[in-house]
Amino acid sequence: MFGQSVQETPTILFHEMADGVYLLNRPAESLAPFKHYSALFAGDRARYLGYPHSVVVEQTYPGMRVDKAENTGVWNLVGPSEARI
Repeated sequence: MFGQSVQETPTILFHEMADGVYLLNRPAESLAPFKHYSALFAGDRARYLGYPHSVVVEQTYPGMRVDKAENTGVWNLVGPSEARI
């Protein structure tokens, strides 16, 4: 990000992610070649927010959207697979 080369790991199995907060991306549907970024809250991080399952938090116009991770489609994990925020 910001001029740095990052590794992307495609096809995330959300139920296999270790507890943590992860940065995700995928192609922006209407703004190619740009990418859409979101945050994955997995395991205890999602429970801390009050969710019993992993969630993806996306910024949408005009606010924020929180969805069950498995219902959000295909994402790429940004950075090494063990990297967490």
